[in-house]
Amino acid sequence: MCGFGGGGGDGGGDGGARAAEEARQARISEGMRSIDAAFTKFDDPYYSNIRTAYQDYATPQLEDQYSKAKQQLAYALARGGISDSTIAGERQAALQKEYDINRGALVDEALNQEKQARSAVSNERSSLVSQLNASADPAAASAASAAAANNLSLRPTFSPIGQMFTNIAASLAASQPTATDGTGILGQIAKSNLFGSKTATGTGNATAAGSSRIVN
Repeated sequence: MCGFGGGGGDGGGDGGARAAEEARQARISEGMRSIDAAFTKFDDPYYSNIRTAYQDYATPQLEDQYSKAKQQLAYALARGGISDSTIAGERQAALQKEYDINRGALVDEALNQEKQARSAVSNERSSLVSQLNASADPAAASAASAAAANNLSLRPTFSPIGQMFTNIAASLAASQPTATDGTGILGQIAKSNLFGSKTATGTGNATAAGSSRIVN
């Protein structure tokens, strides 16, 4: 009888522990419902809107830079009198290629912004769940999840895209046929002494010896 009674006492202790754990799990479940309710707004359309928001922010900057780059190139070609030349076509094609690459980079960054938002929400939710499992305090979980969701749902801030285009117009100086500072094609020909050397006075007139040079 005594042994049975002792066994009954142990069973009562186990029952109390089970009851306490069940109550704890019930509080955790209540807290989880609060977390889920607070984070229900973070669905696929939410993340898609972040991607779109970045594109809406960055695209006008890219288009503005592209427009200015085209203007600068057109002015440089016109100044050199080579607007209809092969060089003009090559530089315009290079600028268009650079635009296409930058456009693709912008799309990639928009996707990256979406991924960062997903990661931030997931990390915050995991942190709240860990805190709830440790405290089993549904009231604290409800307050913390509401505050976290509010902060996460604020409109994200983006950084300016920076300079996306190389100065294609400036590089024309190195290949412009009319350059007179020694950097263009005519300057390179003069340096090569192909048509004779300059006179001592630096007027650019060929010497008699130079003028009789035979070019094969």
